[in-house]
Amino acid sequence: MSETLAQLKILQRADGIPVTIRRFTQTCELIAVPSFSKAQLFDGGGSLTEVMVDDWIVVASEWTLDGPPQKGDEIAVDDSTKYLVAHPDNKTPVYSNFNLLDRPAKAWIVHSTPR
Repeated sequence: MSETLAQLKILQRADGIPVTIRRFTQTCELIAVPSFSKAQLFDGGGSLTEVMVDDWIVVASEWTLDGPPQKGDEIAVDDSTKYLVAHPDNKTPVYSNFNLLDRPAKAWIVHSTPR
């Protein structure tokens, strides 16, 4: 097992929660570790605003949807707590490699916004 996966398994046991990912008719159930990141957004007037982004750390091999995370995928924690895969800065990808040294990625950080 890679060091990245070993570390992520520890995170999943300590803080992971079961989620269901939906994309149209496809679903995927996995254990995701909630996290957050900060994003700096510029408004039309040139002002800078820092916002918190809800993130999810997932094992890439447990992601069973066709293809990697896509904008608009739904992350459901339960019936009332749902997120959409997205990033408030449309220029930023909706997911990134958890460990930049892993090629191919062993885990992803998936950005989301509350639904």
